[in-house]
Amino acid sequence: MEKVGLFDKIAYAFIVISSFLLSSLRYMWILGILIALSFFIISVYFYAFTSLWCFLAALISLGFLVLLRK
Repeated sequence: MEKVGLFDKIAYAFIVISSFLLSSLRYMWILGILIALSFFIISVYFYAFTSLWCFLAALISLGFLVLLRK
């Protein structure tokens, strides 16, 4: 199995976060900031990055659901 490098993680995060920051939907930028913060906090825990990233992404998805319902 191939290891994912730091550059790959940053590129992935940039692609994911930029779509939220550039969205025309109201308050979508808040989700982008939450995702960015979670990415940088979790990047310290490189041994559990994927697991923690998925956990926080699930929590942030609840916020996404709230925004879509409005």
